[in-house]
Amino acid sequence: MTRNSSVRCIEDLSNELFYNEIFEYLEDHDIYQSFSNLNLRFQNLLSGLRLRLKINIFDLSKQEKSMEKSNGNLNAIENQILDDSSFHHYIESLCSIDVKSNDIEEQLLILRTILQICSLKISIKGEFKCLTSLYKSIFQMTSLKYVKISYDQYNPYIPLPFAQKNQSSEIEHLDIDHSCRILNLMAILSYTPHLSHLTCRGLVDYDPCLDRMIMAVPKLTHISIRTYLTCFDEFEMLMKTIANKVQLLRVNIPIGKGYLDARRWERLITRSMPNLNRFYLEYYETYDEYFREQNYCPLFRDFRSAFWIDRGWIGRLSFIIAGTFSRQMLFRITPVRKMSNELMVLNDFSTGKFARELFLSARIVIKEKAFDCCPRLVLHDIIPSFSFIQFTHLNLQRDGFHVKDFVKLLSLLTHLESIELKSLLLMRQTNFSPEEENLLNTLPRINKIIRVTILSATELIQVQFLINLCPRMQQLEIHCTDAIDITMLAQLVLTKNCRAIPHLTSLRLWVPNISIRRVDRLLKMVASKKESSGYTIKQLVDQIWITWK
Repeated sequence: MTRNSSVRCIEDLSNELFYNEIFEYLEDHDIYQSFSNLNLRFQNLLSGLRLRLKINIFDLSKQEKSMEKSNGNLNAIENQILDDSSFHHYIESLCSIDVKSNDIEEQLLILRTILQICSLKISIKGEFKCLTSLYKSIFQMTSLKYVKISYDQYNPYIPLPFAQKNQSSEIEHLDIDHSCRILNLMAILSYTPHLSHLTCRGLVDYDPCLDRMIMAVPKLTHISIRTYLTCFDEFEMLMKTIANKVQLLRVNIPIGKGYLDARRWERLITRSMPNLNRFYLEYYETYDEYFREQNYCPLFRDFRSAFWIDRGWIGRLSFIIAGTFSRQMLFRITPVRKMSNELMVLNDFSTGKFARELFLSARIVIKEKAFDCCPRLVLHDIIPSFSFIQFTHLNLQRDGFHVKDFVKLLSLLTHLESIELKSLLLMRQTNFSPEEENLLNTLPRINKIIRVTILSATELIQVQFLINLCPRMQQLEIHCTDAIDITMLAQLVLTKNCRAIPHLTSLRLWVPNISIRRVDRLLKMVASKKESSGYTIKQLVDQIWITWK
C-alpha cells in the first residue's frame, strides 16, 4: 500500500497551484484582503506576485471633486493597500467607466489628469457616435498597458486614420468587445506596435486593399477572434498579415462552412504561423434538414490527420438538444491539457494513445428541458435523425432521468464509450415490459462504455445499476451528495463488485465538506480490502482518487 500526501486544508497546496490556478480566478484586491494577514508564508507568497490593484470609478464627471480630494473612489480595502508601503510598487489603477452619453472625451481628460492609468475598461451603453474619438484619446494615454472597450450596439464602422510617425501607444493587451471591420482593426493595430494580446469579438466585412498591406505587429503572440459575416478567405488574409509570431490562437465562428477545411488550416498554420503551439477553434451551427443535406462528416474527419494529432490538438464534435426544435451542432478543436501532478488522474493512456482515442470524438448533449414536452419525440424522432453520427460520449443534464428512458437512449447510441449524467430516477420497484426487460439484459453484453460519471449521486442503488449496466467500465467518477456514505460507496465498488467490473482501475470521488475522520475511515477500509492489489490514493480538498493496476 502506498499513499501520496493528502491535501486537507488550503495551506497544504503548493505555491505553484496558488500562482497558476487559484489566483487566476480572484480579483487582485480580494487576493490582498484574503491572504496578506494570514501568516508569514502568504506574505512571502504575495511578495512574489505582481498585484494589479483595481480602483473602480463610475461616472467620472460627477466624482471630479471627490477624486481630487481622495485620489478616487477608494473603498476601505484600497485605502488599506495604499497605506501599506510594501505594496506600492504593485499597484496599477483600473478604471471601469460605464458610458451612457457622448461625454467620454471629457471623462477621459479628467481621468488622465488625476491618475497614471495602466489599465482601462470602458463599457458603452446605448447609441454612441464617438468611437473614433474614443480610440484617439486612448492612444494618447501614454501609461496604458491594458484596454478593453465594450459596446452593445452593432456599429462596425470606425473611420480611424492609420497611425503616422510618433503616434504609437504602449498598449500591450487590447480587448475590442464590439463589432469591427477588418480595415478598422488594421487601423487600430497601426497604433499598437507593442501589442502582445489581441481580442476582437465581432470581426466583420473586408476591404480588397488589405491584400497589398503589410502590417508590423512584431510582439503579437496571442489572438482571440470571433468572426461575424467574415469568410475564411478574408480571415486567412488577416492572419497572413498579423499572425507570423502568434503562439496562441482562438477562433469562434457562428457559421461559415469554409472554416471546416482542415487542409487549408494546415497550410495556413504551417506557412504563416510557425510558432503556433496552442490552437482553439469553436464552430457552431443550427442543426436542421439543410445541415443534414450538407454532409459535414467528411470535413470533420479531415481534422484527425497526423498534423493535428502530433500537435495534441483534439477535435470534439457535439450535438446539443435543448428542446424539440432547439438543436445545435458544436465543433471544437482544443489542445490536450497538461495537468499538474497534483491534479492528474493516473490512467493507462499515454498522451499519444489518449489523443487518438479522443480524436475525433462525437458527443451528444441533452439539456435539462429537452424531455419536458415530449420525451417520445426525442427518443423516437430526434435521436434517430443523428444516425449518420457514431456518438462516443453522452452528456445528460436532466436531473432525475427516468431509468426506462435512459435504457432506451443507450440502446439507440450503440457506440458510446463514456456517459455523464446528473442522476437517475430509479425506483426500487420499477416495472419493465418484456421488451424492456430483454433490452436491459442485452445492453451489458453489447455496450462499449468504459467511463462513467455521476454528477449527483443520492443513492447507492444508482451506482449499482450503472455497474450492472457497464461491466467494461475502466474509470468511475462520482460526485457524492451528503446522503452518500463514502466508505460504503467505496466498499460497494471495490469489494462487492470487483468481479462485476474487472477492468476498473480508477475511482474518483467528489465529496462536499469532507472531514479528516471520514477520510481515515475510507483509508482503513481500502487498506483492509485491497492490500494485495497495490493502489495509490490522492486527496485534493474535496476530491479523492483511488487508482490501481
